Amino acid sequence: MKILSVAKTILFRNLRDVNTMLIMCAMPIAIIFILGLAFDSQVGSNGITLDELHITHTVIGEEAALSQGVETMMEALLSYDSIYEAADDKEEQLDKLRAANITAYIEIDEINSRITLYKNNRVNTASSIIETALRSFAARYNTVVEIAKVNPAALQTILNNDNNEEYIHKTGLSEKYQPSAMDYYGVIMTLLFVLYGFLAPLQQVITDRDEGLTTRVHTAPIKPTEKFLGNVIGYVSLSSINSAIVVIVAKIAFGVNWGAQPLYPLLILFGLIVTVTSLGMMLGEIFKSETAAATFGHLFIVVSAFFGGAYIALEDMGAIADIGKYFSLIWWANNGIMNQIYNGDYSNMITAIIVFVSLSVAFLLIALIFMNRKEAYKNG
Repeated sequence: MKILSVAKTILFRNLRDVNTMLIMCAMPIAIIFILGLAFDSQVGSNGITLDELHITHTVIGEEAALSQGVETMMEALLSYDSIYEAADDKEEQLDKLRAANITAYIEIDEINSRITLYKNNRVNTASSIIETALRSFAARYNTVVEIAKVNPAALQTILNNDNNEEYIHKTGLSEKYQPSAMDYYGVIMTLLFVLYGFLAPLQQVITDRDEGLTTRVHTAPIKPTEKFLGNVIGYVSLSSINSAIVVIVAKIAFGVNWGAQPLYPLLILFGLIVTVTSLGMMLGEIFKSETAAATFGHLFIVVSAFFGGAYIALEDMGAIADIGKYFSLIWWANNGIMNQIYNGDYSNMITAIIVFVSLSVAFLLIALIFMNRKEAYKNG
């Protein structure tokens, strides 16, 4: 109960702070609106297209229905500026893929009826769409083969009713499934302002220590650990409420897309909130000066936002993004959310959640270690 009392105090105190609530709620909504309109002509209606891609393939065995079907699908999927061509040397194509000279390499095994896709993660969106298309094609191909075994007479009817455009539409490759500027900035700005939330617990810990509240807690009927956990719960609840307001208003007012199953993106968002709060608590215990802590905090936000794609798309940042993005909390969250919504890829979402859980536990443990050391030093 003492933990919840601390959390309740923090939550109500901050909710009554009108200025802070306006900054954390009204400002991201305004920025989403402004950026969504400003970049609407560059993202969304023009979409993320499959232009100027270079895909090579090798057929093992004699060309037959499998390789011909893949070629037909690629012709319908890719634009005139893209290349889909045969290649003989697999190792040479893999070297080209590593050097980013081609987008993807497909190995089609007619003997074993198997398709293997080698992707280039530097063009993650395009390669993910190609992977989704191939998975859907393989599933349909297997279905047709099984039907042919049971009822060969039905095979001709199925093939006559085939429609490539409808097939592509159903697998989510239509342009309407791509994020608009409003969708992109609706997600990325929500994540960015969640990141700002770690400044509140950081400053609170330092302020309490400077004003002697931490010392008074030692004489009060509440343990420092209980106050610590109360702070964590309180600031997680506060940030969750702020984020919920932004998500709901952006969804209703601007139609920001959070997917057909918004529970999954919101789960990643909550994971980011817990991680950010834990980071703030840890830094509050490490830093002695509020000025130094605030300087570090704002620098961390700028770097994380830069590599997270909040200022400019990662694809435009070249090779530097390949390393820097892994140090950005925003990138982990945005990558998981976007791939889940637009590619139906849950692997990035699971990875993001694992990263956030691991970081949260590490940050909280480090914070508790520093707090206990200070208590031991005072009592010693």
